Amino acid sequence: MPDDIESATDLLLHDPHKLLLSALEDESHSPHYRLLIEYGVPFDPSPLIAGVTPGRKRCCALNSAELARQHPELYTYYEGVATHRTGPRWPISHAWCVDRHGHVVDRTWTFRTISPLAYRGVPMPLGVIGDWIVEESAGFLNTRDTFAMFGNDVECMARLLGLRRIDGAKPA
Repeated sequence: MPDDIESATDLLLHDPHKLLLSALEDESHSPHYRLLIEYGVPFDPSPLIAGVTPGRKRCCALNSAELARQHPELYTYYEGVATHRTGPRWPISHAWCVDRHGHVVDRTWTFRTISPLAYRGVPMPLGVIGDWIVEESAGFLNTRDTFAMFGNDVECMARLLGLRRIDGAKPA
C-alpha cells in the first residue's frame, strides 16, 4: 500500500481495486485476506436497483443474507472487503449481493448514504454458512473463530465454500 496519504488517496480515486488488493497483500498473514487475494472477485459499485429497499445501517451481512434468502434465484450473497470515498484507506469488511448480471446489489452502502468505490469478495453458499449471520454480525468470514475451526487453512475453507482460484492468482 502506498506510504503517504496523498498517494493512497490518488490511488483510491483512480484505481480503487488496485488499492484494495495492495492493502490485502500487506496483511496476507491473515487467512481471511489470503482467501480474498487468491479467490476474491473484484466488483465495481452499482446503484441500488428498483424494487430493492435499503437495509439497516451497520448490518451489511444481515441485509444481504436476507435478500439472498428471499430471492435465491436472483441474488448471490458475497462477503469480502470494500472501500468508499469517505472511508478509511484500507479494506473494510463488508457483505453485499451480486445479481445474475454480475452487478453489486448493496442494501447497506446505498449511493444515498455512502459512495462505494470498489468491492472484492467471494460467494458464500447460504446452505453452508447457515445461521452464522445475525444482526450486526461481521458475517461468516470475518468472525473471529471461522478460520481457526479449519486450522487457518485457506485451501480447506475454499473447498468448503466451493471456490475456484481467480485467473492469475497464486497461493500466498
